[in-house]
Amino acid sequence: MAAVSQSFCETQPRKGLVLGLLPSRENDPLCQTKADYPNDWVEIPLATHLPFSGKDGKHSPSRNHIIVLSSHVLIALPGG
Repeated sequence: MAAVSQSFCETQPRKGLVLGLLPSRENDPLCQTKADYPNDWVEIPLATHLPFSGKDGKHSPSRNHIIVLSSHVLIALPGG
């Protein structure tokens, strides 16, 4: 996702900001953000209590449902 964030940031002119839904560390009662989050191009970081992403993104404690339910448009591409 860093590559997508960087590409969007470097596109000029552009409308909008880079929003990052940050995962927490798994089983962390303080819901601290995982290491290496957010990437350097996230302009609005939003910390969540949800730890799963990537291949575990189909589990209910993933950020995917937040992304889908808060989007006006969603473009899904294959890859990892």
